[in-house]
Formats: sequence, C-alpha cells, structure tokens
Amino acid sequence: MITDDRRRYVVAGLRRFAKLSVGAAIMVVAVSLVMGLLFGHPVVRSITLGFYLTGSAVVILGFFHAHRGPLRPQQEDPTRAPFDRGPVRQATLDEREEALNASGLFVSLGIVLFLIAIVIDSISH
Repeated sequence: MITDDRRRYVVAGLRRFAKLSVGAAIMVVAVSLVMGLLFGHPVVRSITLGFYLTGSAVVILGFFHAHRGPLRPQQEDPTRAPFDRGPVRQATLDEREEALNASGLFVSLGIVLFLIAIVIDSISH
C-alpha cells in the first residue's frame, strides 16, 4: 500500500522532472534552430540532431558521474592544477548516494531527449 506522503513525494518529483525535461527541450530547440539557420540546414533535421547529440552527451555524463571513484579531495582548492588533488579522503555514504541519484537523473533526461528525437524523426519522415 502506498501512503499519501509517498504518493505526494513521487508526484512532486515527477513534476520537477517534467519541468526539467521541458526546459532542456526548449533550450535544445532554441540552440538547434539557431545552428540550423546559421549553417543553412533544414530546421527539422537540425532540431532532431540537436536532441540526439544532447541526449547522448547527457547519458554519457550520467554514466561517468556514477562511476566516480570512492575518494574525494580533503578540501576544495581552486588554486591546484586540475589533476593535482592533493590529500584525499573516503567519500561519505551521502556523497556516493548523491552521485548515483544525479547519475540516474542525467541518464533519464538523456533518454527523454532521445525519445523526443525519435518522435520528431519519425513524424518528419
């Protein structure tokens, strides 16, 4: 049995994800439209390619975000070189859980963008 609180949390999360997906889709359409017009390509094809490319980039980002190692820098130091971490510590359980949750969000968003591209591609052909 699903409690009312659980149902409200799930509905609120789905609402936030829908807003994120719509916002990402609007941005992809805007950038793809400008790029397509700038380079003289068909508008529908530019938008479809924008969704495919953005979806694949977001899925790849999600994959790599989930596969971070168990070590984190002891302190964030912006003056250090990018690959010079200095002393490290074990990641906390909360940090690992956050990395997996963010990864799931990225992969889900990428799949939604793929699905939008597939729908647009199938309608236009």
